[in-house]
Amino acid sequence: MIKADELKELVKKFQETGDITKKESDKIYALFSKNCQATKMNPASSKVDVELLRAFHMWFAEVKKAVDEGRTGMFLSTVKLDYSHSFTEKLNPLDRISRFGAHGSLREKLPKELKGQALFPEINRAGWLRRYGLYDLVAKMEVAGKATDPEIKIHRLLNEGVDSPEDLIDILFGLSVDRLDIPCASFAVFPGLPSEKYLLPKEINKNLESVKNRWKPIQETLISSGVLKAYRLNDKKVYRINNKNVSEWESGVNKFIEVFKCSMKKEERIKQPDDDHWFEISR
Repeated sequence: MIKADELKELVKKFQETGDITKKESDKIYALFSKNCQATKMNPASSKVDVELLRAFHMWFAEVKKAVDEGRTGMFLSTVKLDYSHSFTEKLNPLDRISRFGAHGSLREKLPKELKGQALFPEINRAGWLRRYGLYDLVAKMEVAGKATDPEIKIHRLLNEGVDSPEDLIDILFGLSVDRLDIPCASFAVFPGLPSEKYLLPKEINKNLESVKNRWKPIQETLISSGVLKAYRLNDKKVYRINNKNVSEWESGVNKFIEVFKCSMKKEERIKQPDDDHWFEISR
């Protein structure tokens, strides 16, 4: 456990250099542990460490000042997201992630200390992506739609009219994302409702959008497999989801993957041989 004198030294280092190391950030963040918050960092506890508490207040004042000045770095990961809402709301969305998921080939980019886990549903640490070396990777991506649980969305839309392919594409992408060899992230930010969104590299997101123009064979597969039903309403052909059993969507998922990969290959063919932007995410 970090001591008051060590924390004061880190305050001086931060003032002089502008940041700290991962190991140092972990030591400071450990002050938010349940045990520490109940004892050494609790003014009402008989075990309170007054000097340590004062040193942390000095530290947080410097962190807050840096954020007010628009600075970022590893120092952000020393504070809990819910420690100070006025502080947290000044952070950019990627520095206040409260839920994170690594899908497809992005799972291979996770650091060793996170390997074996792909979903992180309860993040309460500012600058979490920076702490684990994922910030720059994720920052190159763009929002690619809501990351709603496919089963939940299927149940919500069951027997409702589906006027456009967007909702069905969201469902099929959610069911296939871990089978596609693409880097994809899902995230939600603090504070607010845990409404998750997908992030994809720009070029791959463009491919996802292009699937809408190749929608016909996917639609036909969903109809033939019985999960989508076509009928007429006021002389207009409309569609509705007709099956909530996810396993019955498998043929539609396979067709979606086929069309998606075909779209990606087409994009790769039209790229210039010396254009390596496509592979930027994998460096």
